[in-house]
Amino acid sequence: MIHLQNQEIENSEIVLEGKEYQYLGPNLVLKNCRIVIRLSARSLTITEVKFVGCQIDAKRKLINCQEWCRNSIRQCTFTGTYSGNDFGHWDSPLGELQDCDFSKAILDRCRMMDCDVKSIRFPRWPCFTVLQPGSALVGTGPIK
Repeated sequence: MIHLQNQEIENSEIVLEGKEYQYLGPNLVLKNCRIVIRLSARSLTITEVKFVGCQIDAKRKLINCQEWCRNSIRQCTFTGTYSGNDFGHWDSPLGELQDCDFSKAILDRCRMMDCDVKSIRFPRWPCFTVLQPGSALVGTGPIK
């Protein structure tokens, strides 16, 4: 089991794997680290972590991970497959997503909430991204 909290770690590799629960935070700062995720979202807790310039690599498909919304994520690069993950500001005042690169990741049904999507690089075709889906439906009239 890994439980990192109340410290700042730079230029390190953190591998989250195994069948035990893995905890990052609270009060954890990770700068220029490589985070390798080899476990399910059920076994992962990430709370009050500041990720700055990190490479985050999901080695297995990370499904329905809501943990990203409780953290500050800046200038990070994501690789791997993320399905049903939520990023940004949603249920915590600490939620932040800014200047991140998802261009080498596969995103399936992921949501980027209350963040500047212009600062985020999304995957290219054959993937596609729907920006501000709620506003796209305003004033369109009835669906036929």
